[in-house]
Amino acid sequence: MISYEKVKQSFRSFTILSIVINAIVTVIYLLGIAGILLLMANLNNPKFTAAYTDNQLATLKLSITPFAVFMSVLSLAIAISIIVFSALNLSKLKKNAELSYVPHFLGIGVSVLSILFSFTDQISILTLVIQATLIAMYYYTYSRAKLLNQQLEEEED
Repeated sequence: MISYEKVKQSFRSFTILSIVINAIVTVIYLLGIAGILLLMANLNNPKFTAAYTDNQLATLKLSITPFAVFMSVLSLAIAISIIVFSALNLSKLKKNAELSYVPHFLGIGVSVLSILFSFTDQISILTLVIQATLIAMYYYTYSRAKLLNQQLEEEED
């Protein structure tokens, strides 16, 4: 027999962990976007560009492509969405209401995209390990939500 109280506690703990991780990620993305905007504003400033070689300037210009800016903003929006949907799930958990799977799917999706994009650049084992860990966390939390929703359906029948 499954202890649904332990499942609830596990879901709550991992949801809070997800909120904390995504809050940290949100701050990092905000700093990254601010850095991109600062870089874009200073690339035409001779005082700024004098400190870099031509190769370094070319690399900096390549790093702020419209696609890179778009991905940063999209990742920020997804991190904020995960926080909001996770907080709503905590509220639903207290009310014994049906839990949403949206934050888990968003988290898994952004982690898979991050892994795929890491193959287009330099592959980092650390990035792969972190993203794989996040996928495992989101999947585990999803499985707890699914179990709690099934239990709720059984109680209603």
